[in-house]
Amino acid sequence: MPVRLPVVGSPSRTETACRCYRRHYLQDVIQYELYRSPALSFGTVMHEGVGVFWQMGGPQAGLMSYAAGLEAMTDEWKRLLPDGAKHTLESATKMYEAYTANAVLAGPFPGDYTPFLIEKRNELEFGGRILSYKVDRAVENQDDGSLVILDLKTASKINDKWHGNFNRTLQMKLYKYAMMFQYERDVQVCIEGLSKDPRPKFEYHICPQWDHDTLLEAFHEWERHAIMDEEFIQMAFDRSTEEGREVWDCAEEIGVLDTPFNYGDCYSYFIECPFYRLCTAPPSMRHLLLKADYTRVESDLDNG
Repeated sequence: MPVRLPVVGSPSRTETACRCYRRHYLQDVIQYELYRSPALSFGTVMHEGVGVFWQMGGPQAGLMSYAAGLEAMTDEWKRLLPDGAKHTLESATKMYEAYTANAVLAGPFPGDYTPFLIEKRNELEFGGRILSYKVDRAVENQDDGSLVILDLKTASKINDKWHGNFNRTLQMKLYKYAMMFQYERDVQVCIEGLSKDPRPKFEYHICPQWDHDTLLEAFHEWERHAIMDEEFIQMAFDRSTEEGREVWDCAEEIGVLDTPFNYGDCYSYFIECPFYRLCTAPPSMRHLLLKADYTRVESDLDNG
């Protein structure tokens, strides 16, 4: 059961919480979903193939790594079956081909680098709360020991707006903060952009060299929302004891009635939030609607 203490939070979940805490609580804390986003499923497909490609040695391993990654990607696509014209197996294969033909171990950074982390989840404890993060790939400079984080992002289009989004991304700031804290190294962050065009485009985006105060601000955002998670979970335990009800039932009720929400995020990226129908229903109907229309899932912290 995901309603538990201590709280475990991730960079991607913190980013959701900043946009709308109620969505974060329902989606990440008690883990309900109305449907699985095809774009999210497709991103998972690409990450699976690319992760295996690098685990098997990347470009230096030649056909062996390419074939292993392609097989892993195909198996994941068949498992998830993402909907949409841009999410076909043919599209995934073209994107994988574009990626493996262009990606370099250290991206645009010159020098002698070796793999440091590939698809590995790390956990750090702060004040009894756990920051869990998983980078796609981190490489180590053999001359000075510095690290580069490389994170794959699939996108409908790669343009100036896409590049601009990653100059302020909370997720990447938290990755950088966590790795600097854990490994005591200089860290740079680079996004690998892969478009869903008929002829997929591959580009790098080097994130800014955020200063310490900016990274600390991102950490405090994670901490603030982790404390909120902790308080609402404790509220569910307390209500369960006082009223003689199941903890899970209390956690659901709190999620649909007591958590703060942001109606400004209901149509982010022009897509209706899966919890929109829940938040706009009369409060007396929301708990029943959650049980009737939504499904509980187990997730790997959204791979982030």
